[in-house]
Amino acid sequence: MKNLSAVLTKFGITAPVIRCERIREGHINATYKIYSDDGIFILQKINTDVFSEPEKVMHNIEMAQRLFKQGLQSEGKYNSRKFPEYLKSGNKNYLSDDGFWRVYRYIESVSLPPDCKSVRAFGGLLGEFHRYTESADISGLYTTIPDFHSIEKNITAVLHCDGEAQDIFSSLLDYFVGHKNCLSAVRLVHNDVKWGNVLISPETHLPETLIDYDTVMPGYAAFDFGDGVRSACVTENSEPDLKLIECFAEGYFSQYSGLGTQEAVLGIIAVAGELSARYLCDILTQKDYFANLTDSEKSEKYLRNLHLAKSAFDMRDEIGEIVSNARGE
Repeated sequence: MKNLSAVLTKFGITAPVIRCERIREGHINATYKIYSDDGIFILQKINTDVFSEPEKVMHNIEMAQRLFKQGLQSEGKYNSRKFPEYLKSGNKNYLSDDGFWRVYRYIESVSLPPDCKSVRAFGGLLGEFHRYTESADISGLYTTIPDFHSIEKNITAVLHCDGEAQDIFSSLLDYFVGHKNCLSAVRLVHNDVKWGNVLISPETHLPETLIDYDTVMPGYAAFDFGDGVRSACVTENSEPDLKLIECFAEGYFSQYSGLGTQEAVLGIIAVAGELSARYLCDILTQKDYFANLTDSEKSEKYLRNLHLAKSAFDMRDEIGEIVSNARGE
């Protein structure tokens, strides 16, 4: 606690800490919820094994949030939204001192399971983000994790595994290689669009803003779309929930039309397969990218995502029709 209080002081938070809670939802960084007389804050210690140049991460975050805010302001939506506002230590939005730290004022939210109404709003939120950042000059962005969404590299890394999984991974890789030419140009993307990375308003019970911009980098919009579907539009049996996919797609394409049907479907299949491979690779190599998960938890996520990828692949024509309808084709 003494060390955390010293860090907070350097961000201008001088009131005594009343309580400190460790938040364990995230898989990468160490996150704390700080209660003080100055208010409630989120304090994070960045995992520099994963983010070896965290200053570049914060640069990308600032750029993405600036563009998102400018887009909202241009449409008169800004005052109705909330964002993680990073506090300054000196003139920087981070502190490098016995670790790499950042702080933002806590935004109240609630945790709810996805339903049609909230998933449609989630899709709309991502569509807004893609629309507002579409023209970003990616030469001003850093690639903070090389090959983060390299579908071919990450799936190839586990093709030596035994059993049915090897056949599934091989099929997924062949499908991706055969269809990747449908992907739109590389652009600024969030790269970690999952249900857990939206804040849900306690008043409306709807997604209000995206958080966790750590993986903002040049990439493909299809993978953001796919990750949103993967995380929010799935049944308890890890099957694609076609009704929720319809709602997500309707929300997304109501705000952004720059994503094609085929690449949206490819994004769902590719991201689920790749994430499954990354969980498995973490177990096999013990590199601990997902440092806050046990091997048992990684194994469960590996199997669940692999089943989802296979199911989405088998249902790709049905999913494609849903996406096409949402696009008004």
